[in-house]
Amino acid sequence: MRRGRVVKAGLDYAGRYAGAAAVVLVLLAALCAPQRAALTGEPLDPRAQRLIGARHYSGHGGVKDYVKAFEWLLRAARQGDAAARFHVGYMYDNAQGVPRSPADAVRWYRLAAEQGRVEAQFNLALLLSAPGGPLEDAAEAVRWFHRAARGGSVPAQVNLGFMYFTGAGVERNRAEAAGWFRRAAQRENAVAQFNLGVVHRGGHGTPQDDAEAVGWFRRSARQGFVPALLALGAAYDRGAGVAVDRAEAAFWYRLAAARGAARAQYRLAAMYGRGEGVARDAAEAVSWLRKAAVQGYARAQVRLGLRYDRGIGVAENDAEAAKWYRLAAEQGNPHAQFNLGSMYDNGDGVAENDAEAVRLYRAAAVQGHRGAQNGLGIMYATGAGGLPKDDRGAVRWYRAAAEQGDVQAQFNLAAMYDAGRGVPEDDVRAYAWYNLAADRGNREAARFRTAIGSRLLAANIVRAQRLSNLLSRRVPAR
Repeated sequence: MRRGRVVKAGLDYAGRYAGAAAVVLVLLAALCAPQRAALTGEPLDPRAQRLIGARHYSGHGGVKDYVKAFEWLLRAARQGDAAARFHVGYMYDNAQGVPRSPADAVRWYRLAAEQGRVEAQFNLALLLSAPGGPLEDAAEAVRWFHRAARGGSVPAQVNLGFMYFTGAGVERNRAEAAGWFRRAAQRENAVAQFNLGVVHRGGHGTPQDDAEAVGWFRRSARQGFVPALLALGAAYDRGAGVAVDRAEAAFWYRLAAARGAARAQYRLAAMYGRGEGVARDAAEAVSWLRKAAVQGYARAQVRLGLRYDRGIGVAENDAEAAKWYRLAAEQGNPHAQFNLGSMYDNGDGVAENDAEAVRLYRAAAVQGHRGAQNGLGIMYATGAGGLPKDDRGAVRWYRAAAEQGDVQAQFNLAAMYDAGRGVPEDDVRAYAWYNLAADRGNREAARFRTAIGSRLLAANIVRAQRLSNLLSRRVPAR
């Protein structure tokens, strides 16, 4: 199954604190309530207080004043007005007229929620479901999402699906998640439509169906939902649920990219770089890469660094390459760590610094980067960068890279067997690794294979060939 990431809906408001369609007419009747109270001596009822608060909140007939709005709404809330309680919670939640206080927001939302205010039930659940938040209680959040979802809240249906999908506060149930997403999607919620596409694409709780996924992505994309624009572009790019159509992929990527989606900008740059679906244009590729890179998208930073490193679409500039590699390396990107390590190793664009090269190679190597594993092996073999000379350590890293298909590491490992460094001298293994590296394009390995073959007995040549064939089947070609 393909991995999928679903998303949550955000805070609910939409001005429902005063009771939907009758708000305007009732509000007009309430405008004179303070004057009427002054004349008759009658105290204002909570509904009138709420409506006066609503007037200050919206700026109706004057200037918005959140402080005064809060004062009036709080009076109504203290007298039990459910809509006012919701709105007081909302103002605490969003620092409107009062300092932000999630605890006070939860208290007022809960009071309104218990009186049946669906939007309060949703917002309460949202605060309680915030990962790592001071009030996190995923199980209680699920209960309130359930109540709001059953009360018709579409965002609650989306988020209840999210909780079932991720197993937050409830036993994970992808089929139940799909059911809630579908309810909200059928009511044209773009987030739910995207999530339902993710569910069908990955076969999560429903039969895997790329065509069905594309249909939901398209419905969401037509509403401008950026993740759906990107997903639809990817579907056309890869031919998942639709025929491969790179021009159509570029169209959807461009829509997402124009809305600031860094991943779409990165993919559009790749299409310009290769001339797929658009005319090949190195300058345009660099432009989109830069847009993604300045947003902190590590893969784009690596690619932009590579272009400066090699002078592709830009003037070659080692210092600029190092800058972009560093930004991505600091995010833990192993390709950037290896490339920046190589620059420190060779003094390209930065002052030569073997110790820094070792640090970066190691950071990438432990993530499985084969080039970095080979580079770290060389550092151990030579005792560079403050490392003690350690042939066994060198062999360990050469082997890790060689078994991933790194041809230079295959040659280096063969050389260690040839010389008996870090491992017992073994001409058969040396020949097998030289042979593998030679077959994959390393000319120096071919020369050493010939040399070592001249001193092997015929029986050992057969053994070496068998081992080489086994390695060829097991070790990926890169």
